[in-house]
Amino acid sequence: MKKRLIIIMFLFVFMFIPKINAEDKISITCPQSVNTGDTFKCSVITTEVVKINTDLTVYKGSTLMSNSGDIEFKANTAKDYDIRVTDSSGVNTYQTVTVSVKEKTTTTTKSKSSNNYLKSISVNGNEITSFSKEKSKYEITVPYETESIVVNAETEDDLSEVTIDEPTNITDTNEYTITVTAEDKTTKIYKVIVKKEEKKESDDTSILSIKIKGYNFNYDGKSKTSYLTIKNNVKKLNIDVITNDDSATYKIKDNKNLEDGSVITITVTAENKDTTDYRIIIRKKEVKSNLPIFIGIGVIIFLIIIIVVVASIVKKNKSNKNKDNKEIKKKKSRFFEEDDEDESSDIDEKTKEYKDLQNVSNYDIDDVDIDNDEEEKTRIANYEDLEEELGKTQIININFDEENED
Repeated sequence: MKKRLIIIMFLFVFMFIPKINAEDKISITCPQSVNTGDTFKCSVITTEVVKINTDLTVYKGSTLMSNSGDIEFKANTAKDYDIRVTDSSGVNTYQTVTVSVKEKTTTTTKSKSSNNYLKSISVNGNEITSFSKEKSKYEITVPYETESIVVNAETEDDLSEVTIDEPTNITDTNEYTITVTAEDKTTKIYKVIVKKEEKKESDDTSILSIKIKGYNFNYDGKSKTSYLTIKNNVKKLNIDVITNDDSATYKIKDNKNLEDGSVITITVTAENKDTTDYRIIIRKKEVKSNLPIFIGIGVIIFLIIIIVVVASIVKKNKSNKNKDNKEIKKKKSRFFEEDDEDESSDIDEKTKEYKDLQNVSNYDIDDVDIDNDEEEKTRIANYEDLEEELGKTQIININFDEENED
């Protein structure tokens, strides 16, 4: 029993040993994928007759091989193909490989662009109107006061590149070099010469502001003539002028010994020597003098004093005059009102009294009060009688006017 088992095992091993050795000695190697229409090779290694089985079209070689070698196939249709290596009878398969055939994609290699032209050039944002892609040099003029210059360029082909070489400092003449590099690395150079205009002298003589220290003087920026009222004791003003153009200058004339009606002249000189005069007419505040008032008061006081003095003198004279008149009246009364009994008195005494009356040098007969016509006639008769008694020929005619005294 044991022997039989050993014999069976031996036979089993004997049957499989040749097959294992054959598989180790037979193999095939192919690419994993190819494109339709392409040919490809598979390498076969064998020591015995083998057969290659596949749906692929054999392009070169034989499907029956006894020695190691290559077999070439052509893929016409896109799909996966199995390639089997079998014994010559095609019963036993030693190895199978799969090759994937894909549709062939046609790749066209595009040639690189040689377009190295510019589409436009601009200077400080302004396009050069005379630009032409074939023209490689341009001259541009910018205002004299230009402080910065920016040159830009736009290419025709988006694949091309631009580089611009510019001067470090801005001068009267500035050169910019524009290099355009196409996709294929070919280049084209453009040059832009930017020149500044010749300096133009300004003719601006306008004034931005006028400031006068101590006064609220608001200059409107247009008027050529202005007015300013100042204090009476001011003889000179502190004036500051700002012109619209920094290159303009100014001078101030007649700004001293200012009086009412004085004219201060501000002369502005432009860069090109043009001039404009601006006038400030001075007005001074009227000072109300108290002198006339004082003079009026003095005259009034003086007149009052004169009136008082005159009134005092008149009153005094009148008083003295009244006193003298009263004295005269007394004497006259004594003289004219004497009784007949006194007529026989000594004539010398009456004569003396009569002379006394005549010797009153300041006697004003108009100041003598006569009470009535009868008294007047009586007194005249008495004078005549007295003259007759004295033997004189003088006749005194006295005319008395009636007068009422206070």
